[in-house]
Order: sequence, then structure tokens, then C-alpha cells
Amino acid sequence: MASGERWDPITLEIIWQRLLACANQAAVTILRTSFSTVVASSHDFKFVLTDANGDSLAQSYLGEVMFAMTFPDCMKRIIAEVGRENMRPGDVFITNDPWIGAGHLPDIHIATPVFFHGKVVAFSGSVIHISDIGGRFGPHDASEVYEEGICFPILRLCREGELNEDIVKILCANVRTPELAQGDVMAQVSGNQVGANLLCTFLEEYELDDVAELSRTLQGRVEGAMRSKIAELPDGRYPHRTIAEIGVCSEEVEIFSEITIDGDEMTVDYSGSSPQTQSAGVNCVLNCTRSLTLFPIHAMLLPDVPSNEGMTRPIKIVAPPGSVMNALPPSPVDIRAMVTHLLPDHVMGSLAEILPDRVTAPAGLRWMLLADRINSQTGRRTITSFFQAGALGASMYRDGPNSKFFPIKSYHTPIERFELDTGLIVEEKSLRADKGGPGRRRGGLGQRIRLWNPSPDPVSFTFYRPQMRHPPAGYFGGHTGATGNIELNGEPLHAGVMRLEPGDRVLLETPCGGGFGPPEERELELVLEDIRQGYVSTYRAREVYNVVIDEKTLAPDLEQTRELRGGRVPQP
Repeated sequence: MASGERWDPITLEIIWQRLLACANQAAVTILRTSFSTVVASSHDFKFVLTDANGDSLAQSYLGEVMFAMTFPDCMKRIIAEVGRENMRPGDVFITNDPWIGAGHLPDIHIATPVFFHGKVVAFSGSVIHISDIGGRFGPHDASEVYEEGICFPILRLCREGELNEDIVKILCANVRTPELAQGDVMAQVSGNQVGANLLCTFLEEYELDDVAELSRTLQGRVEGAMRSKIAELPDGRYPHRTIAEIGVCSEEVEIFSEITIDGDEMTVDYSGSSPQTQSAGVNCVLNCTRSLTLFPIHAMLLPDVPSNEGMTRPIKIVAPPGSVMNALPPSPVDIRAMVTHLLPDHVMGSLAEILPDRVTAPAGLRWMLLADRINSQTGRRTITSFFQAGALGASMYRDGPNSKFFPIKSYHTPIERFELDTGLIVEEKSLRADKGGPGRRRGGLGQRIRLWNPSPDPVSFTFYRPQMRHPPAGYFGGHTGATGNIELNGEPLHAGVMRLEPGDRVLLETPCGGGFGPPEERELELVLEDIRQGYVSTYRAREVYNVVIDEKTLAPDLEQTRELRGGRVPQP
């Protein structure tokens, strides 16, 4: 085939879509062969193809957005440490080192060299969050990473096709549910091999010796598109500040950044953020900070173009070593999502004034709960994830979706699977009426979840629970969404780990999205539809939206509404 420089746009798009299909097929293999609810039900994983240099080539649509950037960063470290010349067909590499991979120990990176005509032409790789990596259960107040579980440096999991059983035994000996951990890792090995096979088939069909020229071409196209979009923005400096909570502790950390736009380049500088902390594992490694800073920039400027390494070249990420945004070992990092998941909204907040039509108000973030139960009748232990979404913030054009994950692409854990594994009963799962941030466009509603433990066994929970004190903000006159809330047997929960004894009940209320624009400008028909759907009460409609509704007929009182709204009733 002709070189990449002479590929016409249509052919190039077809080729790229074929690579994306290869990545998605490999991801489906991981999804269908994984053992844990974290992967199989909640999709906390990613599959990525890179070129021989470790630069991203294609990524699966399924899975966590952050891993799309952390895997290439990890791959470059593996290449630098091992050397492509020392790799052999059948080799598979593993690491979960937070400073090499995705920032905390449960995220395991598996990399498989792709050999074609006797040389390494690419890498087939995946990342998953396994259910348990050992250490303390719920190490939110760990002072060092050593308390948070077992760490694997860059190792050969397979050597020329032979599985290193010693690594598997070490993993299984250090986790509470070894069958889940081993099953998920082997699912990665299988999925990687599927991706490698599909890529080799692709090269044969298109008569290519490798993907080097294709990768350079795709990266160049994306880099050019990103530079063009940055150049359209006004030059200047755009500072922004966000407060992040540290679990149940009183301490908080500050995320501070200044975005500088200069021609077709952008710098995001996190100098001024809090220093790394030993109070809780909220510290971020640079890989994570970089990934979740690039994600919203890509979403705002190039939403219709799949990302690859070219997208990152015009954007420089600066974070001082030793800060909470670039923590150094051995700082604790287990719940770094308490900070990293705020970064997309933080970056959008920085650029909201110059891109008001491209941003969403801050989201109510997801809660990830891990339930630990030992069945007294069978002796079987289960570690089960319970992913539950908050809600998205509103934008200029639409209301925030209710009970929607952001900034990850996860799915809610099925209730049936959760109840089977834990013995708990989900008594209620509903939307939090009146809690979405009011605005011309309303913030999404989080969830109200009631759990009851009718079993004879205690069940312990550890979880991320952001935004318990600081609500998601509203934009351009929109109001804040509601904060999260937890009540154990009717009393607020203050402990870091929640333990449900037999007969206990707990209420979980996830945070809600912020509103966009003044609430009094919301169209009358939209307020009426909110009331009909049960999202907003008639009391709240009058109090916040200045809309008067007859309690019995649910018909609007236009005269009183005009009076409250200064003589104007906005219509659709």
C-alpha cells in the first residue's frame, strides 16, 4: 500500500475505524471473560493499542477514559526498562506500580508485544481495576503506599508463552478473593492476545510491514486539528481553584491551576496546589493528573475525533513534584479519585468564560463502594463492587442527565448481583427530587439508595464519597446541586469504613449536578414537565423557578407566575 502521506482522508478514516474495531473486540473479550463485578458489571477497565514506541494508536470505546492516556505512559516506561530488543514472542508484562501506571495499586496494566514478520510492531495492552489488591480494607487514612496493598514492578507475567506461576501465586496470596484477582488478570492476557491477533490480520490485509507510518500520519492529523482549535481561542491566562475533600477527615486540599493559551499551544500549570498529604490516599501521580486534564480539553475542542498521542503535543501539563497533583513515593494514593475525578470539571471551569457553549456545570461524582462479606454458612468470602452514579451538571443546551457517571464511563452494578453476593436487600433506589441544581437548564438528580442487612453476617463497606461538604457548583447564575449524604440507622456516618451489622439499615444519597443559567429563565413547559416527572415539587417550582402551580390540577397560575417573573413567562 502507498505510504501514509498519500492516503486520502476516506481511506485513512476507514483504516482508523478498523483499528478502533480491533480495540473494541479485544475489550469485549476482557469484559466477557472477567470474574469481578468491577470489570464485568461496572466496566472499570480499558483496552489500548499502541505503536512500537508506546504512542497510542487506538483505544476501546468501552471502559474508563483515564486509562487511554495512562497506558501509553506506562508502555513507554516498560520499553525503556526492558528494551524492545529483549522482548520475545509470547512475552507478557505486568505492573501496578502507581508511579508507572494509573496512580493506585488496584489498577493492573498488562502489556503484550505484537510481533509481525519477526519484529515488534506494536503493543496490545489493557488496564483493569481489580476488586482487591490486599493491604488494609479501606486504607483511606493510610500514611504510606505500603499500607495500601501489594505492588508489582515491571515483570514478565509470561515468558515466551509460559505463564510465570510464581507471580500469580504471590498475587493470590496477598488478596482476599484470589479467584477474582487471578480471573481478571488472565482475562487481560486473553483480551490482549485477541487484540494482537486482530492487528496482525489487519497488517496482512492492508499489506503493511508495521504501523509506524500509519501511526505518524494519524498522530499528525490529530495534532494539526488540536493546534487549529487552540489557535481559535483568545490568548491569555485563566486561573481556577477547586477544593477537594479528604474523605471523612477535616483536612481538605486545594487544586489550583492556571491555563495559558499562546497561539496554538496551551499550558496547564498546577503550581499553587496543595502539597502532598499523609492524612489520606488522595495524592495524584503525574500520569493521572495529565490524563484527566487532557480528557476535558479533548472533549471541549475535538469531541468528534478519537484521541491519540498527537492530541497531547500542543498541550503541556506542569505539576510541581511533591504536590498533591504530582505526589512522590511513598505517599498514599489509593483514593486519588477524590481529586482526579474533580479535574475535568476543574478544567472546564477554567475555560467556562471563553467556551460557555462547550462546558457543563460540575457533576455530582460517582461513589464506588466495595462490600466485604464472609458467609457464615458456606465460609465463602466475597468482595463486591457497588458503583453508583451521582449526576451530570447542566450545559447551555440541555439539563444534566440524572444518575449518570462522570468523568468515567462506568455502569451501575446490577442490584441482583449485588444482593446475591452480599446478602443485603436494596429497599429503595430512586432519584433525589428537588436536589438537582436549579437553573435555566437544571442539574441532574443523584440517587437515594436504602440498604438493609437481613442476613446473619456483618457486611463492611469501604468507598469513595466525594462532595459530602462541597456541592457541585452552578454556572452563569445556576445554583449548586445537593451534596452527598450517608446515614447509618438514621445517624450521620462519620467513620471511614461502614459496617452493617445484622438488621442495620443505611441510606446513601449521591451528589447532584449543578445548574446552568438563572432558574427564573427556565421555560414554563420545562418546569411543568419536571413536576410531572417528579423531579421538582410544586413548592420548589415557586420558591426557585418563580412558577406557581395549582396543587390539585398541576396547572400553572399564569397571572401569579407573571407577577413573580416580572411580567414575563418564558416559553419553549
